[in-house]
Amino acid sequence: MGKEYCFDKFESLSAKKTLRDIVNDESPIKVLEKRFKKLPEWIKQMEETGDKGKIKKSLLKIVNEPEPYISLKNNVPLFISPVAVKAGNKKASFSAAVLELYEYEIREERKKRIKKVISKRISSMEKTVRKLKEQLEIAISSKEFRKKGELILVYLGGIRKGENLLKVKDPYDSNKTIEIKMDASKSAAKNADDYFKKCRKAERSLKVIEKRKTIIKKEIERLERLAMTIQDLSLEELSRLEKEFVVGKSKKQKQIQEKKEFRILLTKNGKTVLVGRNKAENERLTFKVAKGKDIFFHVREAPGSHTILVNDGKLTKEDIIEAARIAANFSKAKHSKIVPVSYTEKRYVRKSKKLALGEVLMSREKTLFVEPFVP
Repeated sequence: MGKEYCFDKFESLSAKKTLRDIVNDESPIKVLEKRFKKLPEWIKQMEETGDKGKIKKSLLKIVNEPEPYISLKNNVPLFISPVAVKAGNKKASFSAAVLELYEYEIREERKKRIKKVISKRISSMEKTVRKLKEQLEIAISSKEFRKKGELILVYLGGIRKGENLLKVKDPYDSNKTIEIKMDASKSAAKNADDYFKKCRKAERSLKVIEKRKTIIKKEIERLERLAMTIQDLSLEELSRLEKEFVVGKSKKQKQIQEKKEFRILLTKNGKTVLVGRNKAENERLTFKVAKGKDIFFHVREAPGSHTILVNDGKLTKEDIIEAARIAANFSKAKHSKIVPVSYTEKRYVRKSKKLALGEVLMSREKTLFVEPFVP
């Protein structure tokens, strides 16, 4: 019958003595099973031999002359063993073995992180390409705009003022009738000019959209190639990629985080809205924190907080309306059903020595009529 081991006492014994006691037991593997919640793989491999003599010999070797091995599978390090194991690779020291396993884990974690960011970026770019295709279809209609403008001029003498729909024969297909919407308040010549303007705008858009689409597609191809090569990169190469893809908080985000005194709200699309809580905060928010391209909001004809919508280059009309509603909510007009809110880029907001703290002058502003709301 084997000895009974009180493992609570092991903490006060030396590691070698503990191991010798286990080795001298009639069933060392059973003792180890009690010792470990889950047997290490290298012990399991010993047990698989079923040879008690070999098991004891291996355990004695660990007591007297442990040697560091790393078990590999398809060149992937699985675990460290103090004794020779299947597919084991002997190392110069246990420190070297631990370092190799640690570097592998770090490398895999970095690969995973970079792949995730690249995948998200590709997904975002593919979404942009789909939107550009839709815009491209609209821009292609430039020929139609030119054609309609030319047809108005062809039939100029026969068009009565005040017409809102012109129906004419297609000069290229006598069996086809073309309908041209007209602005009844304008002359026929002015309507023609409006169609030519639309044509020129669409043609300019066409070039810009096609160029942007080409650039984005090339970047998607580059990212896809990069994602395929990540598995073979060294730690140094992965570190370089991390700087490009897995960046920390942007300078603007850090600034926002530092300004805890402002109200910080998010739109439904996740865009950041900053709101001043007093005159001093209004002044600081608008002239110290906000950037030129950020959007400044202020209620017309009523005192209220300076409100800034942080411009990340991807703002939508929805974001602007929601920020305007937030600005209305943090004003003296918040109990009104409809509130006029002016907005403009922060670079068009200035202060004057004649104005009190928090008061500003705006230019190039637009006005929205909104219902006060806070998300």
